[in-house]
Amino acid sequence: MSEKPNEMSDKYSTIRLPDDIIEKLEQRADATDFDSLEAYTEYILRAVLAELDPIDHTETVEANQEAVQNRLKSLGYLDE
Repeated sequence: MSEKPNEMSDKYSTIRLPDDIIEKLEQRADATDFDSLEAYTEYILRAVLAELDPIDHTETVEANQEAVQNRLKSLGYLDE
């Protein structure tokens, strides 16, 4: 997984995190295909925020379910 330009912001700020969190993030990031620790950390934060925001998460789940149902219908697995 690498950076996705359409999800990245042009504006950035710096935050400070405890060393133990940075170490865990570095260990986990090393086991991924992300281009940088920053890209991995941004991905993790966006994923957590999406889970915490029920409106965005619900809309995304519903859109994904609808897309899957439409695809299954087009393949003949579901009746129209």
